[in-house]
Amino acid sequence: MKWNELFRLALLNLWRRKFRAVLTVLGVIIGTACIVVMVALGIGNMEQFNDEYVKNLNLTQIDVYMGYGGGAGPSSEPQGMTQAEIDAMGMLEGVKAASPVITIPVYMKIAGREANMSLNAVDPSVLGHLRLSDGRLFSTDGSTPQIVLGSNVQQNFMTAKESEDYYRSMDEYYMSGDVSADDAPAPPQIDVDWLNEQIQIYLGGQWLLEDPPEDTPRPKMARGRVVGLLEASNSQESYNAYISLDAAKKLIKDNRKLAESQLGIRSGKYTQAIIQANEIEDVSAIVKAVKEMGYEAYSPTESIESVKEEQARQQSQLFMMAFISLFVSAIGIANTMMTSILERRGEIGVMKVIGLSIAKIRAMFVVESGLIGFVGGIIGVALSYILAWVLQSGEATTLFGMYFASGIRLVIPPYLVLAAMIIAVGVGILSGIYPAYRATRMSALEAIRSGG
Repeated sequence: MKWNELFRLALLNLWRRKFRAVLTVLGVIIGTACIVVMVALGIGNMEQFNDEYVKNLNLTQIDVYMGYGGGAGPSSEPQGMTQAEIDAMGMLEGVKAASPVITIPVYMKIAGREANMSLNAVDPSVLGHLRLSDGRLFSTDGSTPQIVLGSNVQQNFMTAKESEDYYRSMDEYYMSGDVSADDAPAPPQIDVDWLNEQIQIYLGGQWLLEDPPEDTPRPKMARGRVVGLLEASNSQESYNAYISLDAAKKLIKDNRKLAESQLGIRSGKYTQAIIQANEIEDVSAIVKAVKEMGYEAYSPTESIESVKEEQARQQSQLFMMAFISLFVSAIGIANTMMTSILERRGEIGVMKVIGLSIAKIRAMFVVESGLIGFVGGIIGVALSYILAWVLQSGEATTLFGMYFASGIRLVIPPYLVLAAMIIAVGVGILSGIYPAYRATRMSALEAIRSGG
């Protein structure tokens, strides 16, 4: 018997018992679809995580904070870092640049608009990764304030009336109880020639300018320029405004009493620093070295790795649940084939008498079970695509509890389809091996006699 005849006979035998075959195939369909959908959810979820979160992070940046006791020993209060200590961090292997960070609250006015915010003073060497839509980074020479504004900071500048109207509408929005990101009041449209307007800067905030505490001088005005605008994004940097360290130090020096008494800012000590690594691969070693120096260090790669580990763990659990359904279908295939053998004992005996080899008889039953797996796999994969389309048709919370505005994403790459088909056919073949072995153990005469 040739192989094409073997396949034709296997199809004929399945067709003769089509109701039982359909029920068996149904189990394979469900198992295959479960595996594809579960894995596709995991792949899609990771792609969403990368697209909506990871791509907005600077993965080579390390934020350094003072721990209790700093680098000098135990203490109940966090100490300050000196420039020498930050320079020592800059000498660590794999470090591209290191800079102290001074965060100062300010009140700024430009083109009839005003805003209260914080300025982050750093060395421009740690900002090389930023992408500008217009202008340039600030220079380090001189102490005239030069500011780089994040895209999401610009909308904070409003006229007094715009500010009053906007925050009143926000209060009404939250009081309504119907809170939705799509229905939130939009900030007013801003039309400012940022790079050609002078900006006024007051240390501390509007409240210190208009109603300072007793014995506290009003902040002095500093005139500066916006020299750069960051590209629009959802990155943390887009919510920041940057200034040079020299300019920040001059602001503090010109308002020393106010800075010390009201803002707790003292010169010569820093509570935060930024390190830029040469490569992502260097980050882990740098974080470890900084912690050994007695400081707290954080990198986005740490949270990313923990999320990936958690997703991998949950993905493996979901895959096992899906595989159990395929295992149950394997039991169904084996049961179907065993029942078929009992019903076809006479047929098996005749095949032996006419000289059909044991190998071909076994192959016939294995091919039948393999066909069940193949048909179930094909339909299961097709069902997976339908389920993927249905699940992606609206907003939802993903399987891992993380919300994405774009809704659930299922990604079914070609290798997943191929793997699902191999698993389905493999399960079918393996499920048919033992029944095929049983089919050839009985003698021809016994098989013909018991088969009636």
